[in-house]
Amino acid sequence: MDSPPAGLSSAIAEAIDEVCQEMERYHARWERRQHLTRCVQVADELIQELQELALAGRRVPRSWQGRLDRFLADLPPGVPVDLPVDADPVHLLDQVIEIEERLFRLKLGEWALAFEGGPSAPR
Repeated sequence: MDSPPAGLSSAIAEAIDEVCQEMERYHARWERRQHLTRCVQVADELIQELQELALAGRRVPRSWQGRLDRFLADLPPGVPVDLPVDADPVHLLDQVIEIEERLFRLKLGEWALAFEGGPSAPR
């Protein structure tokens, strides 16, 4: 039986390394998407409750400050916003909606650019 050509085992090892690196990148992207999904869910909850407060003509309770701080602390880099609890619920609602829009853009990545007609839009 013929022996494999020289260098074949190194080519296989290189291919295995590439597959492993791609799996690591895939896992990192998956973790990022999951984190963004959780942030969007929290934003959705805040939006719903802020809408209810605004419709009822009530202020945002001071007890929300810890909740807002935890929400902000969990956001990915590049989505910084200060959410003061003493703000009008409508103003705070606008800020949370803006944050959610940023989160969606991060989650959608290049597809958001395509929608907006950005230069690196996939074709």
